[in-house]
Amino acid sequence: MAGGDELIPVIADCERALGRPRDALEVLAGLDTKQAPAPLVIEALIVEAGARADLGQRAEGLRLLKNAASRRVGPDYARARLLYAYADLLLDDGDEAQSRAAFVLAGLLDPQGLLNTADRVAELDGVTLPESLADEPEPAEEPHTPDETMDADGAAGPEKDEEEA
Repeated sequence: MAGGDELIPVIADCERALGRPRDALEVLAGLDTKQAPAPLVIEALIVEAGARADLGQRAEGLRLLKNAASRRVGPDYARARLLYAYADLLLDDGDEAQSRAAFVLAGLLDPQGLLNTADRVAELDGVTLPESLADEPEPAEEPHTPDETMDADGAAGPEKDEEEA
């Protein structure tokens, strides 16, 4: 690490994953949001909102994400991620209508479809999507049957010596 701020959200998210949301907030406090690029600030806000939710402060997490989304700052993909996180928190809070609207907006900012917003909207609409072929389990292999020339323990049958033949 070169001492830059670019890993602060990653480190904070690791703290969250370890069940230490307060430590995550302390790590995030080290980010100078006035100097950091918009995508980094957005990523930090996403992690902070998650940490707030982990601490039972879901309303504060929603407020942070809603305010950030309303400013419309940053590249489209970063804003799409912000809206996706907002939609996810709304859904966890039981607000399906607002969640769906936020997923739709996130999808508009993600024309390449890197986020699964279309799937999330379809799920909220009650549409059952077919599973991807890549997600299907591999077919089971046929059970191995020993060759007729093998004996019961898998060894080759007795060979006839040339002398016996």
